[in-house]
Amino acid sequence: MRSACSLIGTLHLLGAASALLLAAARAEDAVLPELDIVATSKLSNAPKEHNEACATALRNCAAGCFQGVLIDAPPEPGTAAKDGAAKHRLLIEQTGSVTLGGITGTQTKFDGGSSGQLVSRIWLMDVQGQSTLQFRLLKWDGGKYTEMEKWTAPTPRSERAGAGGPVEVSRLSGRGADVASGKMPISLDDARRNALMSLLPGSIKDLILTRLLAVTVASTKADEKGTPKKAEPKKADEKAEPKQADEKAEPKKADEKAVPKKADEKAVPKKTPAKTPPKKVEEIVEPKKTEVTVAPLGAVDRSLEITIENKTPWPLKSLEAVVSVQGKPYAVGETLQGGRYVVLELANPIAGGQKETITTPARPQPNRPKAGVYDAIFVVEQR
Repeated sequence: MRSACSLIGTLHLLGAASALLLAAARAEDAVLPELDIVATSKLSNAPKEHNEACATALRNCAAGCFQGVLIDAPPEPGTAAKDGAAKHRLLIEQTGSVTLGGITGTQTKFDGGSSGQLVSRIWLMDVQGQSTLQFRLLKWDGGKYTEMEKWTAPTPRSERAGAGGPVEVSRLSGRGADVASGKMPISLDDARRNALMSLLPGSIKDLILTRLLAVTVASTKADEKGTPKKAEPKKADEKAEPKQADEKAEPKKADEKAVPKKADEKAVPKKTPAKTPPKKVEEIVEPKKTEVTVAPLGAVDRSLEITIENKTPWPLKSLEAVVSVQGKPYAVGETLQGGRYVVLELANPIAGGQKETITTPARPQPNRPKAGVYDAIFVVEQR
């Protein structure tokens, strides 16, 4: 009897332990991040510190693409990211090379017109760099990663890099002629590090979002607010029906001439059909075709029918996008307070992996001439 009781007790303990393990597994899955971002940089001729700085810049910028998505914290410096740390992974790999020259020259700037004016001496260094970014969106499933999307793009330049060429690496400012003939206040190694800073990658948000949220224009038409100025058909109808039809039909004159004099000659019936040709009026009114040629593009807001393909795993709530219509940039959606941004708020989120076509207002956007998606917000249920 005791052995049976002990066996039952053991089974109860095992059942409780398995239940705890299952609950722990479910709890771990519930807090598992949706995404982790792993960025690497392998630029030849660049020191380790520069490659690490590039990788950090790429990761930080990419993290801003996925508002509303729980993103895993980056691994400690010098440690590799753990596989399966999140349900999905965005992998960014930068490859290329950098070339640093010596000090190519100096510039001297004088501020002020009196004696003892402020002098600035600037040292320049030639720096060149070319690199490519490879992006891969992966899904962790069954103990391994499967690829969802893959694309490449040239590394965008930072604002400091400009068009390339010599960059400022050091500056000496003061008063008097001593500054104009002074020595560079930093070492050559420090000058090289400063030059490399100009090669840090620029923003990659549009490179990521434009690929993962494909926005295309299905059709376009002028907004109703802009059409009254060119709505010729209404004016044509007004002039044709009351004036031309009444004036030329002239039923009274036809009766006056027909009854007394020319009733027997039957000339009046011939004239009346000839003078009331509604077909000609219809031909004149037919400028309904001119509805297509409304106000010129850019003069008024437009209404666009756009197709959005959500290639991410998460429901899309809103986005900030620019599309090209006849070669001109138009932002889709409604203008936020202050008129700085135009955001498209979706009444119903577009599920991950789905494509939908919607109608939205659009406004000229000269400040962003390049078509693409610049920002997005997702809604993800934490499960």
